[in-house]
Amino acid sequence: MSEFNTPVSCEQVSPSRIAPADAVKNGVAYLLAGLGVFGIVEGAQLIVGFVWGVGFAALWAVGFFTGDVEAVFDASLVYALALAQLLTLTVTMPWWWCRIRPRSFSSARDRRLPRGGASFMRVAGIILLGVAMQMIISYILSLVLPMFPSLEQGYDEMMNDGATSELSAISLLVVAVGAPISEEIACRGLMLEFSLRVVCPEWHDAWRERTCRHRARLPLGDASAMRVPPARFWIANLIQAVLFGILHMNLVQGIYAGAMGLVFGWVFWRSGKMRYNIGLHLVLNFSSYFVGGIDTVLGLLGPIVELAAFMAMLVLGTVLFWLGTKEGQGPSKVLPL
Repeated sequence: MSEFNTPVSCEQVSPSRIAPADAVKNGVAYLLAGLGVFGIVEGAQLIVGFVWGVGFAALWAVGFFTGDVEAVFDASLVYALALAQLLTLTVTMPWWWCRIRPRSFSSARDRRLPRGGASFMRVAGIILLGVAMQMIISYILSLVLPMFPSLEQGYDEMMNDGATSELSAISLLVVAVGAPISEEIACRGLMLEFSLRVVCPEWHDAWRERTCRHRARLPLGDASAMRVPPARFWIANLIQAVLFGILHMNLVQGIYAGAMGLVFGWVFWRSGKMRYNIGLHLVLNFSSYFVGGIDTVLGLLGPIVELAAFMAMLVLGTVLFWLGTKEGQGPSKVLPL
């Protein structure tokens, strides 16, 4: 490990001076790293859920809780979710912020975005995208789920358990703040980065050199040279989106979460800034509390017009965000997607 101790050794690991990384070994290693992040998020939920269940049973046995045991336990689960999100952040935030982010593929896209009208377009695009995605998914589920009664019953029970379905300070904190931050850092910050390294083994040595320079506190060099062809980006984006869907541990939610994961991945890659992902996730989750009201208002126009309005919002939001991140993106720096 002495190669990482002095600035001089950084030249010894220059991509032009060592043999290219083995593509298979590289792919397996980073795929396992992505699965490791998956395990951290899922493990945090399982561990906290188990401890919470045991603790609840003990407190119930001594008479700390009273009333309908199932209802009280379901209502308390929102606090367990908050603890699981905090545990996930405790592990993934330092990993991403301190070790991965400064030397990541996405750092090449983390450029100074234009302000003024472009900032307005980005924010407006995020809001329109979040609301449109929520409403389109709800609309599709209302049409498809009745065809599968068993799936519909299980999904309704999960979504109406009282822990996060009712608007309250703690449910808002978990759904609209905790979930967007913890899931975006884990899935788009870490999983997407490791997926990109799976499909781009030729940049392994360049990333290794940047790691060396980071540890030696030297300039990292031009990360924009590490280009990712659009086709490979979408393969990597699909990998992280599938893992994101599986994380939800429910067939129905997993399918539409995977589809949303593709959009989240594009937003992060397009801007290179995590705040837009967190904002989009926040808007999407927060708008879930108002699906009924929005549907009631737009439903007066008829189902066809209502769906057309949602699709128009989706297209307009995508175009606005694309335009808002277009300026200043030189073709010699990164490949546009």
